[in-house]
Amino acid sequence: EMKKILVLFVITAVAIGIYSCDDGGNVLSPESAETEFLLKKVYSIGDTMEVNLKNNSQDTIIYNTFYAACNLHYFDSNNREFLIPPGTHCDLVNESELFPGQTITLFKWDLSECTKDNWGCVEKSPLPRGQYKIVGVFKNKENSKEYEVSAVFEIN
Repeated sequence: EMKKILVLFVITAVAIGIYSCDDGGNVLSPESAETEFLLKKVYSIGDTMEVNLKNNSQDTIIYNTFYAACNLHYFDSNNREFLIPPGTHCDLVNESELFPGQTITLFKWDLSECTKDNWGCVEKSPLPRGQYKIVGVFKNKENSKEYEVSAVFEIN
């Protein structure tokens, strides 16, 4: 029942222009339409995801080249936030520029959850089947304008 309500909300929001969709069918917020994650919509258990970021804006955006996963948030279908192995041991920061029109791979992820973090993931388990969301905020180099980026994907 909740899924039907969510689908109806998304369809309505897209129809009236509150949200837009990218070419892959991912729903984007108005702010994220200028910058987006490029992910497959569906993965299988055991797959490795490349988390790609595309700058569709006219601005140069800043991202962290070391431990890029640390600056993002990960949620399951119950909106529970969890930690991923590449998002641990986040003590190094090295900012790089993502120019207008440029796409980069932020990191690769084996679709597992870090269940024990000790200055790096020491225990992990594969994510079960379900729907997941990645959310991040990236800043414009010149004026600190923020671009919120999110993407939903499924593991089946």
